[in-house]
Parts: sequence; structure tokens; C-alpha cells
Amino acid sequence: MGIASNFHVQNHPLIRKQDLPNLPKELQEDFDEIFLDILNEDPYDRCGFPGHILTRDPLKGWRTFDIIDEHKIAYRLVYRIIDTPSIKRVEIVSFDSHDSAYSKAEARAPRETVRKWGR
Repeated sequence: MGIASNFHVQNHPLIRKQDLPNLPKELQEDFDEIFLDILNEDPYDRCGFPGHILTRDPLKGWRTFDIIDEHKIAYRLVYRIIDTPSIKRVEIVSFDSHDSAYSKAEARAPRETVRKWGR
């Protein structure tokens, strides 16, 4: 019947403890007011906002929400989508400046992800 299912968005526990406090105030506000809603509605295309699918282990298949602030600093919100008939979930694992977001995501990736890709 064409009814769209929203995704449940889940944050890694360290997002609010470590990542958000170190981001500019505008990004902290946008996280709750904009980014979470977008990922809830459209995690695959982010409602047209930039992002990409990661291609290297151990985060192969995970996605990013690419953000450039007013000072031209690149930030990445790293997440994965679990989309099955019974589970529709987005798991956000890190949000930080470009390189740091990837490092944190690799360190925080669930063990089953690391085992799955042989690390």
C-alpha cells in the first residue's frame, strides 16, 4: 500500500559523552534537530544531503552523512542501516571531524562486524 516505515535511530553511548561535547554548538543542535530526523526518515539518501557508502573493512557497507561547517571543516557522521522485514534501525557510531570520525567508528564497531570482515 506504499506506507513508508520510519527507522529507529540508535546512538552509540559515546556519541553524547565524547563526540557531541567537542563539536561546534551549531552541529550539536543540528544533530538533535535535523540529522536524527533525516536518518529516521531516509537513511539511504539522507533527503538529498551528501554522504557515501564506506568500501573498506571493517566498516564496509556502513554509511556517512557528510557535513561541512561554515569554516569549511569536514565532519562525518558514521552509521549503519539494519533493514529487515522485522527490524528497521539506524545505528550511529561516531560524529566528529573527518579522520577522527572514521577512527572512532572503527574502534566502536561491534565485534560481530569486525569478525564478519576478518579482523
